[in-house]
Amino acid sequence: MKILTLDFETTNKDKGDALNKDNHIVLAVWHRSWDDKLTVNFGSEYEQKELMEDVRQCEVLVAHNAKFELQWLSRIDTLPPPNTYSVFDTMLAEYVLAGNRRWPLDLGSMGRKYGYGGKLDLVSRLIEAGICPSEIPKSILSEYCVRDVRLTRALHGTLSQELERLDLSHIHQTRCRTTQSLADIELKGVTFDPRTTIQERDSAIQRYAELQAKLDALSGGLNWNSPPQIGKYIYGKLGFREATRADGKLDRTDAGNPRTDESTILKLRPTRPDQKEFLSLYSEFIPFKKRVQTLTKLGKACEENEGKVYAQFNQAVTQTHRLSSTGKKYKVQYQNIDRDLKRLVVSPHPDFYVAEADGVQLEFRGACELGHDPVALKDILDKKDIHKFSGSVIFNRDESEVVGEIRTEAKKHTFKPLYGGNSGTKNEKAYYRAFRERYKAIYQMQKKWTMQVLATGELVTEYGMRFYWPDTKMTESGYITNTPSIFNYPIQSFCTAEIIPLSLWNVWVGMRGWRSYLVNTVHDSILAYVHREEVDAFVELVKRAFTTDVRGQMWRHYGMDLRVPLGVEIKIGTFWGDDSLRSIKYDMEIKNNG
Repeated sequence: MKILTLDFETTNKDKGDALNKDNHIVLAVWHRSWDDKLTVNFGSEYEQKELMEDVRQCEVLVAHNAKFELQWLSRIDTLPPPNTYSVFDTMLAEYVLAGNRRWPLDLGSMGRKYGYGGKLDLVSRLIEAGICPSEIPKSILSEYCVRDVRLTRALHGTLSQELERLDLSHIHQTRCRTTQSLADIELKGVTFDPRTTIQERDSAIQRYAELQAKLDALSGGLNWNSPPQIGKYIYGKLGFREATRADGKLDRTDAGNPRTDESTILKLRPTRPDQKEFLSLYSEFIPFKKRVQTLTKLGKACEENEGKVYAQFNQAVTQTHRLSSTGKKYKVQYQNIDRDLKRLVVSPHPDFYVAEADGVQLEFRGACELGHDPVALKDILDKKDIHKFSGSVIFNRDESEVVGEIRTEAKKHTFKPLYGGNSGTKNEKAYYRAFRERYKAIYQMQKKWTMQVLATGELVTEYGMRFYWPDTKMTESGYITNTPSIFNYPIQSFCTAEIIPLSLWNVWVGMRGWRSYLVNTVHDSILAYVHREEVDAFVELVKRAFTTDVRGQMWRHYGMDLRVPLGVEIKIGTFWGDDSLRSIKYDMEIKNNG
């Protein structure tokens, strides 16, 4: 097999981001396995012809944090078709082996851990101090980069064996395929409508100031950055009861003080008129605070960059292995943008539409698959509206009456039991019990996971991912610590770290050579700018990519013959979430893979 191991040293504006046109390659070092040749090439991206010739020959491209190298390679020239080579990212290999454990993922730490030594300390310190690699003596820089390539090569061999030993190679393969697609998607960016965004910003700032004035008048000018003042007002003057933990003890900070963070305050239960007045105002103020912060950043992007913003997807951060994101220049990240602000995302060109594709009921269907739950499967096949079920219990209504705002409010609670949720009002707790009674097999599977972790400290999932909770224990009350995470992680990871990344990869590969292109992915969905002449082709591609293609991949690579049909909802219009051009819901038909 032809393996190419690569490392770049670049100028260091924005940490060497390939998107920054002021950055350039300083040095490329690569090793090719087919003739054991190591090449050291000082030169910019315009002087890497030999490297690209070797990249086109290789079958496996090895790098540490490979997204960085892939983006620079794409800046040099067009990369080979993604199905002609694979990527092995040593950082992601260690991340997969770690599961939900927090292991160091930098090359130096990993080299020392596996007995190969660390990076060249002098150059590392110079770069960390902000000295540009272009200013470091060539002899020292080449030694540094050659050392990195040799470390990466050694780790590739060791980590390949460890992944194989623990039957995690297929998980790592999915992470690396995701890297290939994300490396391209990050370079595209998302466009916010300048005129509408600036109007929204100005309106939000005005409303925020009004709410701030009302809150100050109500609290007597409280300093909302002072936990002691907040605690005295909330639990003293207003007399709110502090929240308790599952063991019945007060849920306080590590220092033993009452919690005064925003999320805790918003969960407090009012029983007096003054408490209700405060919470009503505070519940409106906090979202506006966050809204103003986001819109201020977006407004700046609109004024300086025609509304174009970029973000970095983080593959090795979350404990469930789903993606997170970090905003670049304007600090706007794509993963948790307010639903109401999605309408500000538009196409940068009149010939393109904005298209969104979501996995239908993905985490519920994933739980049904892992739990082998016949009732859940029947409800899915019968297209039962699960939110009507939750709303009927929580609001004491007939399911036929759970519509509109009632259904919307019920959606907040529908799948909370999947994640170990138990707290809430009397009716909410009744619903959580009803959910677990209705979907017994899912609940029994989650309890089985919990008991396995209690006994061994770890969990090997049906799809191969491994999670670790070595500190799990049973308290005097019979409560098993880490239960919410044990209930949640296997399901969330299965859906958003395996199924959706595979869907993303399928769409990305299928769109190669199109005018349309992907620009975002959020947990269980993708976002694309679709050319008006490619709308029909995009719809057909997405229907396959999210359903039958994923099912085939789960069978071939994960050894899972999915019983539960996968589905996708497609919306195409002039802004994110708009379905004025197309609105399609599609469920695949199950056929036996055997």
